[in-house]
Amino acid sequence: MPTTRNAQAGQPETGQPTTTQPSAGIYADMCSQLTDETLPGTAKPGKIILALEYVSNWGHDILDGTALGEELTKKIENFLDENGAQLQFIRRPGREGQQRAANPTRQLYISWAEGYGDDPTPILESLQVSGPEDLLNLDLSAPGAAGGQRIDGPLLLVCTHGKRDKCCAVFGRPVADELTARYGQLVWESSHTKGHRFAPSMILLPYNYSYGQLGTAGASSMLERTKQGELWLEGCRGRGIWDPVGQAAELAVAEKLASEGHPVKLASMHVAKPETTEAANPTGANTEVRIVTVAGEYSATTSPDTDPTGAEKEFTVRLTAHPGGTSVPSCGKGPKQTVTWVAEF
Repeated sequence: MPTTRNAQAGQPETGQPTTTQPSAGIYADMCSQLTDETLPGTAKPGKIILALEYVSNWGHDILDGTALGEELTKKIENFLDENGAQLQFIRRPGREGQQRAANPTRQLYISWAEGYGDDPTPILESLQVSGPEDLLNLDLSAPGAAGGQRIDGPLLLVCTHGKRDKCCAVFGRPVADELTARYGQLVWESSHTKGHRFAPSMILLPYNYSYGQLGTAGASSMLERTKQGELWLEGCRGRGIWDPVGQAAELAVAEKLASEGHPVKLASMHVAKPETTEAANPTGANTEVRIVTVAGEYSATTSPDTDPTGAEKEFTVRLTAHPGGTSVPSCGKGPKQTVTWVAEF
């Protein structure tokens, strides 16, 4: 996994149609060009994700009252809190997004990122609504209760929320355009996905993996592997159903297995609640240590000495917090030091 700024992020693949890209010199002071924070453990949290088509002004924050007005915003915030859900605004890239403004209905996706009941398989549903007011009438007690049709994923939300941070517009929009030309309805522009300092920033549904610093080529590879059921590690920030430590632990195990020739099945891992201890680091200061158990089903390899397909394996990961790289949270803000979780098995 890359842990620093990908110089190719937002750039098209060689041989692909190009879009106008900014000069690195002109945009060298943008937060995504200054951040060298490690990616694992930075995913946007969420277990039920609502992705609603909204073509008008998103404002700085979709729930700051600019888009929906103060009264409706408050009602939707309460609804989301009561149901343990989070909301993304989405729209079709380019001219298509504006043309859809005349449609009488809006697209809504519901992602059950951790599955439902005893089945951990992520679920993606699609339905049409008349507008954001319809969110208040959704039954989110179980998949299917809202009347949505279950569909196959994946669905990729690419952050283009320029009013939140200009990096998302500058680096996210070209990637969204180019991916849409290749994958059509699998790709949507999205409101803030957390982490514009990693622009282009993306969320992969229904699994709720966050990605950052992926240009068109990397995102295309990720989608192709996703369609094959494999977790793509380049640019992966973690899965939002876990806390930051769980995210880092899952990716550490996935990296270990991949390095040994065992690609990991998508959304196949289960992270146990971490135990917290303290240990003294070499400087004499206390450093937080967490012990996490990660179990799951992994892909088979061609070696006859390895476990067969579907074999359950369990790893205990010792994660130690260390001072990390520099993070610039948003364009125009000052840098701050971050924490990196270092894994030991």
